[in-house]
Amino acid sequence: KTTILGTFDIHEGPITAVTLDFESVLVLSGDDDGMLHYWNMDSRMSLAMLRGHEDRINVIRADFEQDIAITASNDETARIWTISNGRCVGTLVGHTQPVRDVQVDFENELAITCSDDMSIRFWNLSTFTCTDVIGGEHLGRINIIRARFDQEPPMMVSTSDDYTLRLWNLHTKKCEELLASHFGKITNLLM
Repeated sequence: KTTILGTFDIHEGPITAVTLDFESVLVLSGDDDGMLHYWNMDSRMSLAMLRGHEDRINVIRADFEQDIAITASNDETARIWTISNGRCVGTLVGHTQPVRDVQVDFENELAITCSDDMSIRFWNLSTFTCTDVIGGEHLGRINIIRARFDQEPPMMVSTSDDYTLRLWNLHTKKCEELLASHFGKITNLLM
């Protein structure tokens, strides 16, 4: 038998993204209207509301120890947040369609985003500027990216509505492998 321990019910619309830290019992949740909430799991209390996005939040990545989070949204941006005070400290602008996913190397202040505009962008998190763009490889929107920053060379996998996965060398920004055996959209990726 399953028992509900509590609910988080401050969102006014569907919750579309969540990340949590079990050690510090903290949760960030995002919704269809672009609102983020910062929660304490034990008390079920909202600690902060993070406002800035104008549309659905697709993904949240966070380093709770460093008090930083990054969100990707249908409003064509990714935003960087100070979690504890709910302040947006930077906006990554450059995609021309919804941003679907983000991968982050917090230690080296690097973010990578992918979008329906069929591009992958690299961002400096100190200056909030785009440092590189990969485009024209995938033939459909790019849905998911997963990166390994802790190996040499660092690598990334991207998935697309073109039914392919691509393996990227993050030093050269070149596709090293194309996997094209799917007969439908790739909707999830575990790495």
